[in-house]
Amino acid sequence: MTPEAQKIDLRQPYPCPCCHQGRLQQIILTESMGCSRCQQIFALHPDGLHIEPLGVAPAYRRVWWWNGRKWRVAVSGSQRGLVRVGIVALASLILGVALLLSRLGWGLDTLGWAVILVLCIGLGYLLGVALLRS
Repeated sequence: MTPEAQKIDLRQPYPCPCCHQGRLQQIILTESMGCSRCQQIFALHPDGLHIEPLGVAPAYRRVWWWNGRKWRVAVSGSQRGLVRVGIVALASLILGVALLLSRLGWGLDTLGWAVILVLCIGLGYLLGVALLRS
């Protein structure tokens, strides 16, 4: 559970996390909510803190939690692992290009390697942030 997560009150309307234009309202006699605009239906998790869309393939399914102002995507352990793999792959690519350039006669001094290292860390961070937000 995220420290900012608030219990979801099915009697209260919320903005739709998918289309951002509709309103989520409880579907009577169920533990679910439906969007007035995109018609997506969301099931409330037993913990009362998360919703997830129904009828969506597991590969595309997201789970959201409410922080009091807007919906946030809940990040799973497998997504964090994907981000780590992406960061390592990007860093390896940049270092590989740097090594290739040095082999082609574009010698890199200490400053050049420092710049490459900073680029690896910065681009890896940006990739990680982008993947976690998507």
